[in-house]
Amino acid sequence: MSHGRTQIRVALAAALTGLTTTGSRVFVNRIHPVTDAELPCLVISTDSEQVQHATVRAPRAQDRQITATVRVLARATASLDTTLDTSLSEIETAILANRTLGGLARDSRIDRIEVNLDDGAEKPTGQGTVSILIDWVAAEGSPDTPL
Repeated sequence: MSHGRTQIRVALAAALTGLTTTGSRVFVNRIHPVTDAELPCLVISTDSEQVQHATVRAPRAQDRQITATVRVLARATASLDTTLDTSLSEIETAILANRTLGGLARDSRIDRIEVNLDDGAEKPTGQGTVSILIDWVAAEGSPDTPL
């Protein structure tokens, strides 16, 4: 079985696949080289995780909080801001409709949204970034089994 973080990242991708703006163009590899033909798309990563011990005796229950990032990339056209805002709205709605990501998490909530230009793709793109805090629990030594 894969680490709980991997399971949560995959569940997040599943929850965001099929949105009107980005469709099936959802990638969970933070270094996916995005081509112009794949825009607009979502790129999902789990960037950090905090762990706190919730009990004293081993194996301790661990309260974990993942900071996941969902980046929407779109072509830099005259309608860029509208495309990004629409996609960000779809992302936010999808996350809040499935806060537990199929039972893997205790809660998910939007932490921050940023919008800017990204010139790292084949052509200039706009980028909207949604940071999501995802709370989950695992037993110490068993990070493959979300509780």
